[in-house]
Amino acid sequence: LYNCIEDKCLIQLGACNEDPSCKACFAEDSPDYCYGVDTFVAVIDCTMCSCTEKEGSEFCSDKSGPGQVVPPVPSDNDENDTPKPCTPKQTMAGTSAIMDFSKCSDMDEVAILITDFDQNNFGQLDAFETCAHSFRDEANHGGHTALGCMKILKNAITNPIVDVNSDAPKEAISSLASSLYTHGETFCDCAKKASDACPLCPSFMSFKTILYESIDACQSLDAIDCDSWNEFWKPCKDNLDR
Repeated sequence: LYNCIEDKCLIQLGACNEDPSCKACFAEDSPDYCYGVDTFVAVIDCTMCSCTEKEGSEFCSDKSGPGQVVPPVPSDNDENDTPKPCTPKQTMAGTSAIMDFSKCSDMDEVAILITDFDQNNFGQLDAFETCAHSFRDEANHGGHTALGCMKILKNAITNPIVDVNSDAPKEAISSLASSLYTHGETFCDCAKKASDACPLCPSFMSFKTILYESIDACQSLDAIDCDSWNEFWKPCKDNLDR
């Protein structure tokens, strides 16, 4: 059973291991408080819906919440405005999307899920996107060159932020920039597939944010890649012809 849990509930186990209260629940006799710990309940529900005879049952198809890792976003508004927790089916789809995306982006699965990403706070990746959009949309390319924008992207791999006091996710920025720069087509296809597969429910809102950022970065690359190649090869060809 544990082999199945490690295979099917990797994200839930990872989140539990990050929570000392949850980690303590993996004992022969779990304390009663464990069933009030969201991350522990997520492991239990994922196990029931992935590794027992309950898989595919009404419990796993209809019960809201099993296997979710992040609690639903609280709302001060009317109860009808409160986001519905992820269903088990959505949780499995989201978990699978995270695992697939982590492979093509070289990012840690648990970090993807538990980090609170802000789409407007991606350091030099945002600077690259601004440069690319300016190059494509503004008169005189906004004073930019396509190669100049590509240089921003390349530098983002080793210098993901310029403000030392920034709380931007440096490792995520570096990983995304590296994936985009070194194998852009594969990475962008992967990001699009993960975005299509991942449900828009509370447990995966942070993951959705990084997917939106990835797709925005891919569109930015698409805006300049041909021009950057033209800027590169023409002077190179002239030098070779001399």
